Amino acid sequence: MSKIIAFAGKGGTGKTTVAALTIRSLVLQCKTPILAVDADPNSCLGEVLGVRNANTIGNSREKLLNLKNEISAGMSKENVFTSMLNEIIVENKGWDLLVMGRPEGPGCYCFANNVLRKFLENLSKNYRYVVIDNEAGMEHLSRHNTGHADWLIIVVEPNASSIRAADRIKILTEELNLSIGRIGLVMNYGTRKNSDYENFEIKKEIEKIGIEIIAEIPYEEKLHLAEISGKSFFELENDLQAIKKIEKMIEIIS
Repeated sequence: MSKIIAFAGKGGTGKTTVAALTIRSLVLQCKTPILAVDADPNSCLGEVLGVRNANTIGNSREKLLNLKNEISAGMSKENVFTSMLNEIIVENKGWDLLVMGRPEGPGCYCFANNVLRKFLENLSKNYRYVVIDNEAGMEHLSRHNTGHADWLIIVVEPNASSIRAADRIKILTEELNLSIGRIGLVMNYGTRKNSDYENFEIKKEIEKIGIEIIAEIPYEEKLHLAEISGKSFFELENDLQAIKKIEKMIEIIS
C-alpha cells in the first residue's frame, strides 16, 4: 500500500523546497518507486528536480472540455481523458512526476474531476510513496486526490504569522473532513542565516497549535544558490546539513 505524504504551508515558507528534498532523499535511499504530484498552480516542484516544461493535468482537462462535442458516440469520454492523463506522466529513474497545473476556469468540471480522482487513486497504488506538494490551503487535495494522507507536513518559518497559518491549515483539514494520519511541522529557516526562534512568543505559538516539530531545516548557502540558479536538487552534495535533516525526518515518517 502506498504511503501518502502531503506538504502544505503558507506561501513563501519553502514547502516546495522541503518536498523536493524529501523526494530526492527517498530516491537516493532506494525507497522507490515514488510518484511526485505537483499540486501547486505555480508548478515549481518539477523544476527544482530537473524537469522542465512538463505537460499538466489542467491543460488536459481544458482540452477535454474543448473536445467534448467532437468525441464520437462510440468513444468513452472517460477513456479519452484517462489516456490524456497517462501521456503527461513524466517518467524518471525511481520516480515519476505528475503536474496538476492551472486551476479550473469557468464551466462545469464535475465529470473531469471525478475521472481525475479515480485516475489518481488507481495510479497511486503503483507507487511505494506518493509525495504531494500542495498549494496554500488543502482544497486542492480535497478536490483532486484521495482526500487522505498518511502524513500532512506543514512547512513554517520561525515567525508567528507562519505558525498561525499552519494552525488554520490544520483546522481546514478538519472542516474538509480529510483523513489525515499524522500532522507534523517542519521549521524552515530558508534564507535566514541564524536559526534562532527561541523567543517566548514563537515558542508559545507553536505550543498553542499543538503540532510536533519533526524537522528543522537550517540555512544552507549551497541549497539557496541551487534554487536561484535552477540547479537540480539531485546534483546537491549529500553532506549538506539540510539534506541530513530531511533524512532524519524520513526516519520518522517512513
